[in-house]
Amino acid sequence: MARAKGFNRKNVTDFFNIYERIVDENQFDAARIYNLDESGFSTIQKKPQKILARKGKKQVGVISSGERGVNTTIVCCFNGTGVYVPPMFIFKRMRMHESLKNGAPPGSLVEVSESGYINSNLFTKYLQHFVKTIKPTKDQKVLLLLDGHATHTKNLDALELARDHGIILLQLPAHVTHNMQPLDVGFFSPLEKRYVINQETWLRSNPRCVITQFQITALLGEAYCEAATVANAIGGFKGSGIWPVSRHVFSDVYFAAADILNESENENDTVTRNVTPIAEIGGTENVRETTVSQDFTIDEHSNPNNKTEKQLITEVENNTKLETEELRLDDETATLHYYTPLEISPMPKIIKQTTKRKRKTQKTTLLTTTPYKEQLEQKKKQKTKSKFVDELKEPKAGPSGLRKDTIPNTKQDCSARKQCWKT
Repeated sequence: MARAKGFNRKNVTDFFNIYERIVDENQFDAARIYNLDESGFSTIQKKPQKILARKGKKQVGVISSGERGVNTTIVCCFNGTGVYVPPMFIFKRMRMHESLKNGAPPGSLVEVSESGYINSNLFTKYLQHFVKTIKPTKDQKVLLLLDGHATHTKNLDALELARDHGIILLQLPAHVTHNMQPLDVGFFSPLEKRYVINQETWLRSNPRCVITQFQITALLGEAYCEAATVANAIGGFKGSGIWPVSRHVFSDVYFAAADILNESENENDTVTRNVTPIAEIGGTENVRETTVSQDFTIDEHSNPNNKTEKQLITEVENNTKLETEELRLDDETATLHYYTPLEISPMPKIIKQTTKRKRKTQKTTLLTTTPYKEQLEQKKKQKTKSKFVDELKEPKAGPSGLRKDTIPNTKQDCSARKQCWKT
């Protein structure tokens, strides 16, 4: 639902207005526009490949490492010409092990985090890796497209690093990355398919063994080398309209869901349609008279009263004339109203969920501007100040609130014990 409502015409138009202005002002080409994003991969297969089995068999088994796997995050980055920055692998661990680096592509980074996902420190480290590999400067700036994750947009250290090295960070709107982010459009899907194939091949080659974190780097690294092609990079940028720059790459079909959902949320849910008078179509001439065919047979079931054939024909003709006369229009200005399909079967109404939590919708934002940096600095100072004030506050519960059974029998707490007995 969030993606259906988020990918609307306004968000797409606002993004391309800012994006086209940045491209024109800095004269960027495909080689200087990059996209960075993360994706998670598990030790078990997300979607097994097709399996040959006998027809009619209801259950078909497949080899898997377990019911629930351990997540591993990979950070990828490339530009519109097919140049890839070596990735970063993030494992869900507290301590680093050298065996996790086995099989990683050349130049890759292997890190660990408590959750297995990227954090602010790891993103800053990968941005330093990006600077070391691409070598951007303030004279030769590059544009880096990002999603609205907090580690990207609320990371003051990363923003200062980008400003110092001529990196322009542009945030995509919320819930549009599945269509407007080149990595999601052209790279992650082939990478996931290759990774699942490598997993199944390894499980068949190593019976009675399961895939652990120590095999992830080799399996995912091999899949990365196979999926990191020039064609996938160019196709991802072209399909998302990033390069060549084209805001018209998305047809009306892409916005159909958002148009219907936003329309149904309005106060007036009824859809008005123009009603064409029948006189404009051709008046009463289009109302045809119905005649009764003389060639029909009479049986006992259709004629229970034993009427003659002439009587039956006369009765049917009279009924037909009455129906025809009802349809005739006596006045030329009269109109014949009809019901549209939407009036007969209207779209379901969306019930807005009322929540106390107020969360701002992420919009297209240029992260490396001075006003945005000052805003982050001010929020950081306020957060630090409030934290310092909380530490200075004295605890409400004092020694008088202690009970006799909670006082420890030690010589160091004699003063607290005496005060407690007095109270």
